[in-house]
Amino acid sequence: MVFRENNLNYNVKRIRLMTREERAEKWFRGIPNAELISMEEKMDICDKAAKEMMTDFFMKSAVAFILAVNAFGVKEYLIL
Repeated sequence: MVFRENNLNYNVKRIRLMTREERAEKWFRGIPNAELISMEEKMDICDKAAKEMMTDFFMKSAVAFILAVNAFGVKEYLIL
């Protein structure tokens, strides 16, 4: 989709979320003997991996925020 505003072109790509089956198929592409694993097991593995990645992301973000606040000496934030 292209928007034109003041003679400028903006290309906008629509983001579509994948279903659990699509995500499992994509994640297991290129894995040897992946066809031997059932689709249900693939989806369970992907769900566990996604949850672990989200947890890691939020924990690392929290630590980075705390370190940044402490490094710059900002006293307006309450850090417990």
